[in-house]
Amino acid sequence: MRSLGLVLCCIAALSCDDDKPAELYGDDDDQALECTPGPGTFDANGRFAVLGALNVHVSASGLVESDTTSELLLLVDITQNGTQAGIAAQLCGITIPPVELQGQEPVTFEVPTELVSSVGKVSAAGALSGTSVCANLMQEAPLVIVLGGKLAMPTDMLPMINDAGHYPACGGVEPGPACQMAPGSACVCDQEGDGHPGGTLRVKNAPVFSDLNEVYVVLRTQVSLKGQVFSSDLVAGTVEAALEQSILGCQRGTNPCGAGDLRAVVAINPQITQQPDTPSTFVGKRVNAATDCAALLSMRARLFPPS
Repeated sequence: MRSLGLVLCCIAALSCDDDKPAELYGDDDDQALECTPGPGTFDANGRFAVLGALNVHVSASGLVESDTTSELLLLVDITQNGTQAGIAAQLCGITIPPVELQGQEPVTFEVPTELVSSVGKVSAAGALSGTSVCANLMQEAPLVIVLGGKLAMPTDMLPMINDAGHYPACGGVEPGPACQMAPGSACVCDQEGDGHPGGTLRVKNAPVFSDLNEVYVVLRTQVSLKGQVFSSDLVAGTVEAALEQSILGCQRGTNPCGAGDLRAVVAINPQITQQPDTPSTFVGKRVNAATDCAALLSMRARLFPPS
């Protein structure tokens, strides 16, 4: 399992301010988030743009051991009813950290926009410790996003290839049908309808195979939020999450990888874990209810300017 500690990271319903709230961002990048209790209550109902800054450790078959950061970008709808909070999330962007190999350019796995946009919303129940500013916000179960596979239960083992390079395809025929119509469970489907199994990631700077340009994976992200409500327009806190990916196939230039090539590619599949001494945090800012992923991506730099 590739575990990943993830950070989920305008103020007005129709417009955004480039200024960063003082209580969330200090001059010191390591300054802890602090919420100052105030009078009155809040209304968390609505849509929030959530940016996660990932403090992770990357390992790949003993070739690399390094600490780095990554990102997760979500649209999160909160439905508040007293101290109950329904949470529905739409994945808008995810960054897989690069694999830093000595003496060469980092190996990168890019998650294309068309892959991300093919995923629907996932939901989880949540709870609030109260209705006053600085109340705690918690999920009762993780938000689980699966790309490229059908599972009976969200936490079931991901489909994998066998020694001959084959995998259980939904419907019994590789590469499998489109995921929206795929029958069965514990099987592989075609997430974005491109004729390849699972979801397609673009690859750059792969060792050994300089012409390697795509890998096909089943990918699962699990996210659990634990934070505070700073105001009706702002939530922040820490995140526990996991990222797993099972490599199903790959492509070199215009040709599919053979079984031997595929085994070599699986060996550089990064294992991603949370840095034990550097917790992950999230920031969520209210946006217009009509905001979609395309709009969020265009507003990303304005909503979350570099520190």
